[in-house]
Amino acid sequence: MVSRDAFSAAHGRVTAAPCEVIVVPGINASSQPVIFALIGLVAGTHRSPQAPEAPALAISGKAVTSATTAVFYAFTPTVKQSGNRKLHFSIQNKPAWASFGPRRGTLYGVPSAASAGNYPNIIVSVTDGNTTVNLPAFSIQVDAPLAMALPTAAGS
Repeated sequence: MVSRDAFSAAHGRVTAAPCEVIVVPGINASSQPVIFALIGLVAGTHRSPQAPEAPALAISGKAVTSATTAVFYAFTPTVKQSGNRKLHFSIQNKPAWASFGPRRGTLYGVPSAASAGNYPNIIVSVTDGNTTVNLPAFSIQVDAPLAMALPTAAGS
């Protein structure tokens, strides 16, 4: 048994807590870099870079923040999940003129002239039964229809 905490190249010793020794045939003095790499692996000082784990559930997307009266509006977020669990979407502060599809998270509708105004703090969420994630809150501004000027008769 040798230790895993400190290796002295000058003395050729490893000192500290005991650990298993790996013997590799054919390693000689010219193989020092290999020996140090093996000591690092045994000692736990060498770590292979690992990609960060992807979240089990993620939601993304950027809703259009303006709507026009009498024009269809729709927004569907993008969802990524690591499993095959059934997803369920929900919404907070849904505009009265809009509908919401809980299977795909689609917010949709046609705002009327009476719906003109700002609809703030809309939050779309998705859950797989274990984890719930939210989109950042967003607002939708419904602009009032433009008044059309009627032509006037010449000479009036």
